[in-house]
Amino acid sequence: MHILFGRKCVIDGNVIWNPEKHLPTVDRTMANVHIHLTKYQTKQKGGFFDQQPQSAGSSDSLVPLKKGLDTAKYGGYNKPTISFYVLVRYRIRKKYELTIVPVELLVANKYLSEQGYPAKHVREKLPVNAEDISFPLENRIIKVNTVFSLDGFEACVSGTSNRGSTILMRSLMTPRYTAEQIAYIKNLDNISEKRKKNPQYVIDETFSGISREKNVALFADLVNMMNGSVYSKQPGAKLGISADDQKKFEGLTIDMQYECLKI
Repeated sequence: MHILFGRKCVIDGNVIWNPEKHLPTVDRTMANVHIHLTKYQTKQKGGFFDQQPQSAGSSDSLVPLKKGLDTAKYGGYNKPTISFYVLVRYRIRKKYELTIVPVELLVANKYLSEQGYPAKHVREKLPVNAEDISFPLENRIIKVNTVFSLDGFEACVSGTSNRGSTILMRSLMTPRYTAEQIAYIKNLDNISEKRKKNPQYVIDETFSGISREKNVALFADLVNMMNGSVYSKQPGAKLGISADDQKKFEGLTIDMQYECLKI
């Protein structure tokens, strides 16, 4: 690239390209290991829930098919659509916490228009012993796909699970691998495809392109990425890999190393 773009470009007396000034900027950009991703932030509309009715007893968090119908007897709808979220602060004993509370589409208009309902809605979502409940953002809502920076790790809020008690975050940061690493990971993927067709497939270092030495190098890079970079800030993603664990990996057979890397 430096050879191709190493000459200054001047048009009508204006410097369009100055390699001494512009190439270092390109180099810094290309050396950035993180790709910046964005997602459209939205307040969800549409169906109130999964439109397929569920039978009675299939879940303890069903929405009634009609007002007044007992879900334990008649079943109901599952997976209510989340319209938006709100930031809530509360205290349990002496400790204050911040949390994100989902607001279902079914009650979104009521939440935004009816005075007193937000406090009631949030109260139902928080632990029973939560006190001093407040809204740090006041009336401001948090839309679906809003981006959060967790000490540098960027992720967007994308949904809920466990009846709304768990907020799901989707990573907006992608790891960057070298061309050699990408080619090697593809070789590992090829092994997976071959073993789907033939579970007895044996990895041959001579012909498969897979080797114990390259496995060890890739394993070390992945551990360093997860423990020593911004990826370590991802909730629940930190790997508890010690120097002894890495030594154990080095001593595994090529098949066992493959199984570890496949996970």
